[in-house]
Amino acid sequence: MCGNAYIPAIFKLNNLGNQYGIDHIEFGQAMAIVMEWYEKGIVSREDLDGIAMTWGNHEGMIEMMRKVAFREGVGYLLAEGIVEAARRLGKGAENYVSHSKGMVMAGIDCRMLKGTALSFATSTRGADHLRGLPTIEFSTLIPERKVTDPEAVKAKYGSDEAVIPTSYKKAQAAIYHQHESVLLDMLQLCRFVRFGTEIITLQTLSSLYSMATGIEVDEESMMTAAERVYNVERAFLVRVGTNRKDDVLVGKWAAEPVPTGVHKGETIDPEKWKVMLDEYYRLRGWDKNGVPTPDKLKELGLEDVSETLSKRRDF
Repeated sequence: MCGNAYIPAIFKLNNLGNQYGIDHIEFGQAMAIVMEWYEKGIVSREDLDGIAMTWGNHEGMIEMMRKVAFREGVGYLLAEGIVEAARRLGKGAENYVSHSKGMVMAGIDCRMLKGTALSFATSTRGADHLRGLPTIEFSTLIPERKVTDPEAVKAKYGSDEAVIPTSYKKAQAAIYHQHESVLLDMLQLCRFVRFGTEIITLQTLSSLYSMATGIEVDEESMMTAAERVYNVERAFLVRVGTNRKDDVLVGKWAAEPVPTGVHKGETIDPEKWKVMLDEYYRLRGWDKNGVPTPDKLKELGLEDVSETLSKRRDF
């Protein structure tokens, strides 16, 4: 993101980030955005405590990480996160920050990956690739993972277009992978035993769980458990004011077309996005505003959650 290819500096930044307790993805994105602010004249060298944040300036990044960790100078502003920093800075700074619900997109430009865009926008913690990345749409981009059976794709994801990166028929694929991500969290497993590889099958996961606990489960019941978790998380968000207005992507990666490459000119079509989001809500059993319905919560055995939501209907 920052144009830094100097390997020793990358190791240094990773080590410092671990020592300081700083999120590497958020920091890397923040530095790329600060570099663009600097390039566009939104911030000056003086604004950045004398650091010239030109592209690839690894020495500047190392010093900036220290400033963020100790909330020193401009580091105090950046320590609140780049989304909040942009809001406080003003001068159009927010236009350069691509995020959802306050979390920056993790280096994945999803303008040509509509399922990933949908998953980012509807995630319960913002644009987080670890909350459900529809890897099926990456299959045409990675030859060794190419899916060739359209009927199998349709049966699993609702449409054989799920493998096409730019297709908007991704609602079911997004939901499947969001539940898969929750399931892997519940089992304390790395995402990459499933993400795009499926090294471990869901059947194997259910067998491992049954052997460890003595509780017999199958693939369907495990995914239902994950769906239950996702609905509880969504209900919590709804209770604090989150709804359809927040299931969006913000910033240049949402508003501007792809500038170069094979997907040059690709962007997110507002009307097609609306249809895809409506389908996502319908498949989830949520209302048109993204609120889990009483029937869905009852189906999942979450009557207590439904009762809590029913006490406030101003969403």
